[in-house]
This record gives sequence, structure tokens and C-alpha cells, in this order.
Amino acid sequence: MNVLNPPRLLNWLAMLLLTTASPLSAQLLLQEGFEVETCVPVNLNCEAGLFELVDGNNCLNGWSRWYGRPTIRSNNNPPEGQQCLSLGYNLPDNLPPNILSSGVIADITPVSTGDEVKLSLQVYSSGSSSFMNPSIRIELASAVQPVPLPNQAFGCLQVPPNANSSQILVDLPRSSLVSGWQMIELPCTIANGNYDQLLISLIVIPPFPNDGQGGGAFAFDDIQLQKEPTFTEPTATITNVTGDLCSGDALSVTYEICSDEDAILNFAPFASPASISVIPPSQSASVSSGMCKTFTFTYNETTELPLGAPITLGLNYTVSYDGSVCGYTSTGTLSQSLEKYCFAEEACLPDGQPFYALSGGNFTALVSEGLLPPAQAATTPQFLYFEGDAVVDFTSYTFAQGSILYFDEGVELTVPNGNSLEAFKSELHGCEKMWRGVTVADGGFLSLKSCTVSGAQYAVQALHNSTLLIANNFFQDNYIGIYKPNTMAASPEQVNQPLPIAGNTFEGTAAGLLPPYPGQAPAPGTSGLAGIVASNCNLLEVGIGSTPNSNFFREVRNGLITFNTGLRLRGANISNLSGSFNPTTVAFPSAFTNFHNLRGHGVFCGLNDNSSALILIGYSHFEALTRCTHVENQSGIATVNFALNTSIDTKDGLIAANHNGSTVLKEVFGNNLEFEQYGVAGLNSTGAIPFFVVRSNTLTQLDNNSYPFTAGVLFSNTISPSSSGDVHDNVIGMTDDNGHGVSLTFVDRVEVERNLVAHTGSSTLIKQKGAGIHLSESGDNNNIRENTVTFNMQAERHNTRGIEVLNTAYTYLCCNMTDGHRTGLRFKGACPDTRYRQNDFFDHDTGLRCESDAVTSLQAHAGNEWLGSYSIQKALHSGGSFEVANSLYLVNFSTNPPMTTMNPLPNVSTPNTPLLWILSDDGFEAENCEADQVCGETRNPKLSRYDSIAVEGGYLEAGEYGPTRDWRGRRSVYQKLQAHPELLNDNPLMAAFWEEAANTEVATVGEMESGTQRLFALDSEAEAQLAESDVQLEEYLLSLAQLDSILNTELSPVDSIAYQAERAELREMLEGALAQRSGWAADWYSDVPAEASGLLIAGGVIAPELQATANEWTVFQILLEMTATSSPALSSEQWQTLLQIAQQCPDEGGKGVLHARTVLAAYESMAYDDEALCNPEQPFQAPSSGSSTVSELRAYPNPVQNSVTLQWQDAAQELSLYRADGQRVAQFNLQATDRFLEVDLSAYPKGLCIAVVHLMDGSTQSVKVIK
Repeated sequence: MNVLNPPRLLNWLAMLLLTTASPLSAQLLLQEGFEVETCVPVNLNCEAGLFELVDGNNCLNGWSRWYGRPTIRSNNNPPEGQQCLSLGYNLPDNLPPNILSSGVIADITPVSTGDEVKLSLQVYSSGSSSFMNPSIRIELASAVQPVPLPNQAFGCLQVPPNANSSQILVDLPRSSLVSGWQMIELPCTIANGNYDQLLISLIVIPPFPNDGQGGGAFAFDDIQLQKEPTFTEPTATITNVTGDLCSGDALSVTYEICSDEDAILNFAPFASPASISVIPPSQSASVSSGMCKTFTFTYNETTELPLGAPITLGLNYTVSYDGSVCGYTSTGTLSQSLEKYCFAEEACLPDGQPFYALSGGNFTALVSEGLLPPAQAATTPQFLYFEGDAVVDFTSYTFAQGSILYFDEGVELTVPNGNSLEAFKSELHGCEKMWRGVTVADGGFLSLKSCTVSGAQYAVQALHNSTLLIANNFFQDNYIGIYKPNTMAASPEQVNQPLPIAGNTFEGTAAGLLPPYPGQAPAPGTSGLAGIVASNCNLLEVGIGSTPNSNFFREVRNGLITFNTGLRLRGANISNLSGSFNPTTVAFPSAFTNFHNLRGHGVFCGLNDNSSALILIGYSHFEALTRCTHVENQSGIATVNFALNTSIDTKDGLIAANHNGSTVLKEVFGNNLEFEQYGVAGLNSTGAIPFFVVRSNTLTQLDNNSYPFTAGVLFSNTISPSSSGDVHDNVIGMTDDNGHGVSLTFVDRVEVERNLVAHTGSSTLIKQKGAGIHLSESGDNNNIRENTVTFNMQAERHNTRGIEVLNTAYTYLCCNMTDGHRTGLRFKGACPDTRYRQNDFFDHDTGLRCESDAVTSLQAHAGNEWLGSYSIQKALHSGGSFEVANSLYLVNFSTNPPMTTMNPLPNVSTPNTPLLWILSDDGFEAENCEADQVCGETRNPKLSRYDSIAVEGGYLEAGEYGPTRDWRGRRSVYQKLQAHPELLNDNPLMAAFWEEAANTEVATVGEMESGTQRLFALDSEAEAQLAESDVQLEEYLLSLAQLDSILNTELSPVDSIAYQAERAELREMLEGALAQRSGWAADWYSDVPAEASGLLIAGGVIAPELQATANEWTVFQILLEMTATSSPALSSEQWQTLLQIAQQCPDEGGKGVLHARTVLAAYESMAYDDEALCNPEQPFQAPSSGSSTVSELRAYPNPVQNSVTLQWQDAAQELSLYRADGQRVAQFNLQATDRFLEVDLSAYPKGLCIAVVHLMDGSTQSVKVIK
């Protein structure tokens, strides 16, 4: 490969084509033909009868009499026109050596010192003196005034005066003239001063005649004075170089010569040493103004030159200009000394193009090695190979269109404070290994437009307070395209963006990443980590307004990753990511310490350290990836807007995993998402999701057979004193009958309205008995209203439900319609003070179903209608007398007798009690939802009959939620009293319970739960501050979007500057608002670790007997310990404790089991078969004879990833592996001499298993193995 080592091949100044130039011509300073048609004669006082002065009555504008009597005549037959200027002269006998004559003054366009002028004129001579030789004097002058006329004879002629500070152009004697008219052209003259007059006079030059009298005149016409223009030298650019002196003997170089003027170019190339010949030996051509011509010369290496041999290439040139009046030409020699320098080992460099090797260092020093100076670099493409790190120490530097830059392994290009680097339609590539990339330091500026950047670790690394203008580029096969690291220079830091990052493509290609440079960490793998990664940044703007496909992200592991960073993402197209993960993993706390393991996320946003961020994602498209957007909030304040996005073939849509922070899903609307597991999910641990709105979305589930649970909209554990939610006007299509359209668990004050949920497809799996709308274990004030839930699956109905409510009090279900499920509306567990009214039940096996433990409270004249067919019964209550008595359903039989739509009788079943469930009662059933006042009533917290029963009752039998109902009910009552102490008034039962429950597990675990939720819940003042800030931020961002749209149009320079200034002011206001939010977050959360420690101390050491209570207490204790110590990592002891809880049956282990699974899912993806855990087919039991120990059977390593080695000491006959639920999954026969066995567990699911060895003496030994 031919690399020409320093300096450059040609150092001509290259310029852009001047396509709008016009040819230069000489400037006309004076032109006169003396054609004066109407001129009133002026009588002269010096002699009677004389008249017709030049300036008489302004006959000739710009001309004036200097001395004597200049006249305009028409009797000399001038060559052009009819009139001419006449200057007479006379030599009286008594005046020699003087002469009497006339002179004129002409005003000219000013001439400056150094201007080159040319004079031409027509002259005619006449006279009677044979011995006199008068001369015409023409000179440049300034400030010359007319000489007054004398009162004497001689025809008004005067002695010629002297002009001060004049420059004589010519003294033209009469003897040099021919008879008749004659054209006189004077050679060009350079002005030696500043002049604005041309003087013409008649003089006598010595030797003077000493006697005799004579006289005559000179006539003048067509006088023209011109100034030579200033010409611009042509410019040259190398447009093509083919061949090279390394792999061949010839180097063909094409120069493009551009000229602002009409010119004739003559070039004679030369080269040394003599062994290099040049063909052709010369070339010439004419170039029109504003045009270019190409000249190609071939340099032949007739004798092979050794490496390092000096080479000189050059051109001798001559330029002639058509517009020159003085015949101006320019000549010169352009030469350059080179070395023959071959990079045979750099296979990355393209053939046929010479590159210049730069050793590294400051740009100012690299000029001596072939780097062009800034002025030339701005317009001339460069072909460079950087061998070492380089620093842009010029104030401003530009790589012109067509530049190609290669970088050696690990090389970094730095733009320091105060300097700027721009590249336009250029290429920046790594070579055989990755280069580090372009780093923009604090105060530096980088502009990349329409460039290609590849092979870098961080193609662009923007440090705090740097400025980026990134538009219309291709970022290919980089580990990270744009990287904003956390330098901890400020909190938050900032990146200045004159315009959002827009029009770019971040992609991986089939070639994959280059190998890492030595010492590169982490190892990059074969595909890029992400298009953009940013940490601790106040705001990152990616995409413009609603522009579709504003940026593309494809074939990288993730689209965008941010930490503690405000993000405004618009118009992104994120597809075909090269990375994926198990979507059952719903939290990633380890990402904060090592984000390099993330994969499969369209957008990943993490918050911790009490940070505050506004996350807006809109108008974006996601396709063929695991999760569209994931928000991981450890301990910050996140406000999320996710709107008008689309997805195709994705596992999850939007997941918000809130740990100890506060996450507000302010607007999730207008999205059209395809998903397999979750469409939209908000999962809270011990923090708060105080507010969420999910509206007007279309969520379509793809065929799925692999997930234990799915949902279109899922929110869990969002109960807090200030929480509220809204899920309305969504269209949700579910293809899994085990999935819920809307699933709400541990929520409070949620409105679910006007949603259309349809189960469609052909799935035949029966897993967790899906429902259109599922509400469980929740607080009060939830409203489920005006929803339509249908089941149109091709398979049988299975055990699906239209709407189901489990262990949830004080809920209103109004005006809903269900159709096609096995059960229309299902209640299970304690659901006191629930109102289900004005619902329509169409085709079901059972329209209304209450399980054996269901308590709903009295339903008076509810107005529900049974409008379809029911293969089993319209209504079923499986409870005993207590449950039915507390769930009575009153109908006015006189207006709605049995067999009518509002009275389910006689098709009603209460198999476990003789009590009647449906009773006649005087009253009125409203005809429709609008007329039903109960559905719209305002509700305040109150104590129900069930609260009293929960306080008085004992533990219940096992069941789906049975073992936990009593203590959970008591805890619910305790928390209600804690939040509303006014309920204790005049209620001796509750007052006694309140005193009795103190310092028990009911109070302790209840306070732990409430306390952990309160840690990150905001008070009303903070909520108001945050809401006001949200409005302000949205106004700023909307204004910025409008300005961006304007700036993308054609603007005048003045308007562009004005809009840019307005945008800069808006950005400053936006950054101030974001910094204010971060300050609030730090202030609000400053006491969290201490409060967590206080809760741990307050909890004390308790040993609750009930398994479910113990599980919850244990999980809360671990979470609070992590919060108090600000540690995201689990100890091995904590891990095994949580794993033991997670492997329990949720029916027996309670909510703590689900909490434990949520925590573990943040670290590893695990699957749990609850059907097997709760109904084990082959439970493992140790033999009754012999002994069973854990210590003598050993496993290592443990935990294990692939293979585990099991070791024992005594003779054994068999070794078995069991799942945690007791089912045997593997069996190995042993020889009596065997003392160890290596087992491959790579094909087994992650989780807990038990290895059991059966010894020859009949005893067993076991050990737990964690995978």
C-alpha cells in the first residue's frame, strides 16, 4: 500500500468550486468621445469674438478648463462621431522659450497607489511652424484648479502652469506623430500616489527655438483610461490517485484546477530522481470563470527506488488571464519532497490511494508530517493514518468532504477545552484492531455530519460540558457509538447540544467488531453494546420532534442505555438487536456497577443515588428485540412519558422496575405494541409508584407458550398513601389463556375504565387461569368500570375468567361486559364492601362465581344482567353459611322475577349451605349505568363487618390464599387503623385490637411494610413541586421541538442566529429545571438510609410462627439492610435465604414468596412451577430407617453454572437429584467403590435442587445445590 510519508503531495490551497463567479474585466476610469450636441457658446473676456470653452455652460460633464482656451470643435473629421477636443498653441516672437497654449482637466474614478492603469486616445496634429516641436503632456493629478483668464490678446492662450504632485504618463512630441488621426496606446503604468484627475496640456521641451513665430493645434478623441483588475490565483485539488509505487511502477495523479477568472493554464510537470519520468511532458487548457479543468500526469518509476528514497514531484506553471488589459501572467513552481514509504502490513488501507502516516501528538506538530493546516484542511480531503494518540490543538479544525482517516489500535483523538473539530462526509475507521475513538473534553466542540465512523471502542466520547453536533452519520461496528461517561465533575453533568442527535444509524454489520486493542476492557465481544450510552447527564436529546426514523439502531446488543440521565428520545427505529435475555428477569440492579452485560433492550434507563430524571420516549419503533424499554429505578425520582410508539415481534413493551425510588408513569398513551410476556408493567418493591396513567394503547400479545405468566397491563405493589392510577381506553389482545389483560396486585385507588380485552388465538395451556381483568391483594377505592372483556380463542374456555377479584376490599365493578370465558365475574377471599353493579354477563359456563372463602358484602339491587347462555349455572357461591350470609344479593322480584335478565334465579347454586343467596327485597334496580348512583358515589375509608370478623377470627384451612388470610386480614385492619386513627372512635373492639396487636408480628410486619413504602413516598408538597416541574419541563421541551423544526428549514443567517440564541436560552432554562429536580431528590432522599436502619431497629428480632408472616418479615429485613447500607449486592447467606423462600408454594408461603422471587429475578432469571410446588406429584421424603445428614455429602462448586462434583465417604448404591418441589429429575447407579460423581447440570433450569446419595447401609445423605 502506498503511503506517502510527510510532507504532503501538494500544498496548494484548495477551494470549493466557485460556480457563481463571473470573469473579471478592467475598470473603466475615464471614457470620452466629446460628442456635445447642444452647447450655448460662452464669450471670453480676454479677447473679443472668442468663445466655446470646454466648460461653457457645463457642456461636458466632468471636464473643465485648466488654462488657456480649450474648445470643442466639429471640423476635424474625428474617427468616431462629429466632435473632438481641440487644444491650440502659439509661440510669439517676444516670448521664447515659453509657449502659449491650452489645457484641460478631466475627473476620473479615483486611482490608488499601486494601481496599474492604461491610457489610449486618438490624436490629430496641425500647425504652421516648421521649427517648433510642441509636445502633448498627459499626467495624473489631484486638486488641480483652473487658472484665471488674462485680460490680454494671444487668443486667450496662456503659459502652461505646473501641476504639483502629479505623475506624468507621457510627453508626446509632435515630431513622433504622423499626419491625420492616429491611435495612441500607452504602456501600463503603476500609480505612485492617489489621483482623481487626468490633465492634458501642450508644452515645449528643450531645446527651445530662439526666434520666429508659429502656432497650431492638437485634436483629441476617444480618450480611455482603464485600471487593471486584481486576479485570484487558480486553486488545485488532488481528485484521484491511482496505482502506487509499492505494488507497481506508476502513480497517476489527477489535479483539478479551478479558476475564478477566464484564464489559460500551462503546466509542465517534473520529478526527481531522474528515474521517474512524467507523461505527458506538458499540458495546457483554457478555463472559464468559475469552472474547473482536470490535468492528469503519470509518474513512472523506470528504475525501482528503495524504501525511504526521497522523491520530488512538482509543476512549473504559467497562467494568462483573458481579462487583463496589461497582459498580466503569473508563473511559478510547485514542488514537494516525499519519501517512498510502503505499509505492506496495513491491509485495512484501500488500494490505489496514498495515505500519510502521522506519528501522533498535537495537530500543530503533525503539520510537518503531512497534516494540512486548518485553512487548507477545510476544503481539501485528506487521507491519513494515525499511528498514535492525537490532540486537536488548533482552535478550529475541519476535515473536508472526502477525507478518509484510519487509526491504529487503541489510538484516541482528543478535542480539548476551547477547540473544535468538524468533519463532513468523511470516514473514520479502525484498522486491524479497535481504536479508542474521538474524545471531546470539557469545553471542546465536535461536529460530525454525514460521516462514517467504525471500529472504535467509543466512536464519540463526550465528557462533561462538551458540545456535540451529531447528524446524519453511520456508526458501524463500534462497541458504543456515543458514550457519555460519569466523570463526577458535577451532579448532574451536561452535554451541550445545539441540535438533537438526529439522522444517524447505529448498526452492526456482518463483519462484526474488530478485535480489542491491548488492554481494552471490557472485552467487546462480536457485536456492539449499544448505539448510545450516557451516565449522569442532565438531558440527552435524541431525535427531532415527531420525525419518524430520526435515528436507526440495529444489530447491536441494546439501542440506548442511560443512568441518572434525562432522556428525550423521539423517532427512533430500534430493531433486530443482536443481544437478548430471559424476559422473566424484571430487574437489573447489577447494571449500575456493570452495564456491559446488558443486552436485548431497546432503551434501558437506570436511576440511583437519589437522582432525578425525566424520560420521554415517543414516536419510536421497536422490532425483533426482547424489551422495548426498561426503567430500573433503584433510589431516584423518575418521571416517564412513553407515547405514540410501535413495536413488532417483541417480548415486552415497557417495564418499570421500581426498587427503593419513586417512579411516575405520567403518560403511557397512544402506543401500538406487540408483546409476548408484558405489554406495560410497573413493578414496585419497597419504593413507590405513586401515579400511573396507561391510556389509549393497543397491546397485542403474540402466540406464546413459554412464560409462567403474561399480562397486557401489569402493576404490582403500588399501594402507598398517595398512590393513584388510571388504565383506560386500551385495546388488549391476549393469545394466552393463562395471561391477564389487566393485572393489578397490591394496588390502591386505580381506575380501570373503557378497556377492550379480548382473549384470541389457539393456546391450549392451562397455567395460572388467566383473566381479562385481574385484581388481587389490593387496597380500597379501586374502580373497574365500563370494560368489555371477551374470550374468542379457538380452544376450549379452560379455567379463564372475564374479571376476577381476590382478597380485595372496597372495590367497585360497574358497567362491565364479559363474554366467552368459563367464568364471567369471579370473587375469591375477603372482598368486603365490594360493589359489582350494572355488569352484563353473556356466554359463560358460570356468569357469577364466588369461591368458598369469598365474602363480598351485601349487593342491593345491583342491576347486573345475565344476557347469554350458561352451561353450568348463572351464579355460584361455594361458601358456607357465613360467607353467603355476608354476600347476599338483593333483587326486587316484583319488577325482576326469576328467569328475567336481572334475576339469575332459578339457575343459582349454593352447594355448601341451605341459606338463600339471592333474596327478594323492595327496591329499585337501575336500568343502566348512568342511572345507578351507587357506581358514582364518593367513598371514604371505613370499617366493615369483615374487619371485625378478621380481628376476631382464627386461622383458616389451606387453599389458594387460605393460610395467609387471617393474619393478612388482621394486618390490613391494623394498617387501616394506623392510617386513619379516627376509626378507633367509639369502637371498643378495634381499640382493644389496636392495643393487643402492638409489638406482635401483625404490627411489626405491618409497620415494616408500611415503612418501606413510606421511605420513598413523597408528601403532598413534594408531589405538587414535582407536578409543577413536569409541566414546566414539558413546556420547555415542546418549545425546543418547535425551534428544532424551524432550524431544520432554510433560514437567513440573521434569523438562524436569532433562533439559535432563543434555543440556547431555552436549554439553559431546561438545564436549570433539571438541576433543581436533582436537588429536590437529594434532599427528599437524604434520610432514607437512616430511616431504613431505624425500621430495622424498630422491627427487632421476632420469630413469627406463621410461615407466611416469617417469609415477609425476612424479605423486608433483607431489603432494608440493603437500603441502609446502600449496597445493591446480596451476600451468599441472603441469597440462599431468599432462594429458600422463593422455592415455596405461594399458597402456603404468602406474599413473601413473590417478593423473594422479585428480588432474585434482579440477579438471575429463574422459573418456578407453582403447580408442581403446590401439588407435588413425587414428593421427596427421606427413608424412615437410617439417618439423613447434610454434612457428609459435599458439592463443589456450589452455586454451580454447568457441572457439579458430588463427593461422599462410604459405599453407596444410588444417587438421585430432586427438584425443590420433590420431583426426581435424575438417577445414577453407583459402584460400591465410587466416592464421587460429576454431574452436568447445564440442561437443567436454574434454581434449587437436592442431591441424595443412598448408602449401602440403607441411610441417605443429602446436600442442596444451587444453579
